[in-house]
Amino acid sequence: MYLIGMNSRELQIVKQIVLLVAVAVTLGFIYG
Repeated sequence: MYLIGMNSRELQIVKQIVLLVAVAVTLGFIYG
């Protein structure tokens, strides 16, 4: 798993990006 080498701050940023992408895809699927 590639996240092992990342520090906490990078991991939090990745989580935020993944969350935003998931929300955007969901909204795009519902309203698109």
